[in-house]
Amino acid sequence: MFPSSRSVSKYKKVGRIGAGTYGTVYRAKEVESGDWVAIKQIKLQSEKEGFPITALREIRVLQQLYHPRIVELREVVTTSDASGVFLVFEHCDTDLGVVVDSVSARSMKLELYQVKSILYQILEGLVYLHDNWIIHRDLKMSNILYNKDGQVKIADFGLTREYASPLRPFTPKVVTLWYRAPELLLTSSSVRKEAALPWKLSYSTSVDMWAAGCLFGELLLGKPLFPGRDELDQLVQIFQLLGTPNNQIWEGSEELLENLRISFSPQSYSLLKRRFPQLSELGLDLLDGLLCFDPNKRYSAVKAVCHPFFDEEPKAAPLQLGEEIL
Repeated sequence: MFPSSRSVSKYKKVGRIGAGTYGTVYRAKEVESGDWVAIKQIKLQSEKEGFPITALREIRVLQQLYHPRIVELREVVTTSDASGVFLVFEHCDTDLGVVVDSVSARSMKLELYQVKSILYQILEGLVYLHDNWIIHRDLKMSNILYNKDGQVKIADFGLTREYASPLRPFTPKVVTLWYRAPELLLTSSSVRKEAALPWKLSYSTSVDMWAAGCLFGELLLGKPLFPGRDELDQLVQIFQLLGTPNNQIWEGSEELLENLRISFSPQSYSLLKRRFPQLSELGLDLLDGLLCFDPNKRYSAVKAVCHPFFDEEPKAAPLQLGEEIL
């Protein structure tokens, strides 16, 4: 499958970084150059199932992309008999989940200028992806890598999809629950009394922008914004903070709210200002625009990255990481 690949023996593993559904990630050093890298060992399925589609998707997408806010796939290497496949990435020091947890463990929160720096870089990465017709579909804290000099890089492209105009239907069962947009939640069969809606729907980059809004809130709070236990509870938490949508603010939402497994009392007001007193009017406008119910009105990456919130004081400045966090 990868006939020109080098051998994984060119790298020496020195420790495990983490493991997921689709593979295990190791910290490693290239023997010849001494460069640090991250190596993802792909979890191969049975011979009948073939090579994992998520890995193929990640390889194909990352081989097309090059941007300072996107993690770099350096090469694909294999074992000598080609039975094992490994993706070699540039090395990053940690991820945002570790950063926020480490800061919170000290009963502290990130400063607003640090949040601005991180969010701005995430949005820069999303502008690049969306300009290249790519939806990430799994933005979350652990998929945003962070270097000690303050650089942010978007990673984990296993759920990525290319989109086009007109939009194609995709499955709603994407995006980790806490970052999943309401249009995905409301069309899921698990929240409805009957499976009247198709299992696929057309959606676009707006699902990434909702996730970016959730990340913005989480960076400010030091904890997840909507930590739902399941899809219904996720909707409950969203509506409690943002109010209940209606056809005036999101056309067709009242129909989506029908025949759910639970009913929602109308709430016409948002509690964002009360939840985030540290934000200026511009900051609240950006957060509200990212967490807009109507995906057609939700802020795009371009609109968000150009928002005047980033021009007002305090100006964005990176969080310098100490050894205690790394």
